[in-house]
Amino acid sequence: MYAALLNKELVLAVSEAGKVRENPAYLNQEVYRCPRCRKPVILVLSQKAEPFFKHYQAYRGLGEQEEHRQGKMLLKANAPQSRFDRGGAKCES
Repeated sequence: MYAALLNKELVLAVSEAGKVRENPAYLNQEVYRCPRCRKPVILVLSQKAEPFFKHYQAYRGLGEQEEHRQGKMLLKANAPQSRFDRGGAKCES
């Protein structure tokens, strides 16, 4: 998307990119909002494409479902990787 709301005013990604080029510390310091859903968006600058805004999902910590998923990931990471790691019969010579 090429426009976003900033302080209840519509701003263009190109004009905001110009401000960033003048002062790099300005990048994503402002809270931009999507004009349709009012969710947060960030300004994305690329060397290959024109500047644009993209929806941003803020990290809010681990909820119960996420903790559950993380726990499964840890279990899978600690699981035996082959049939020889399972602790079955061992060859003793």
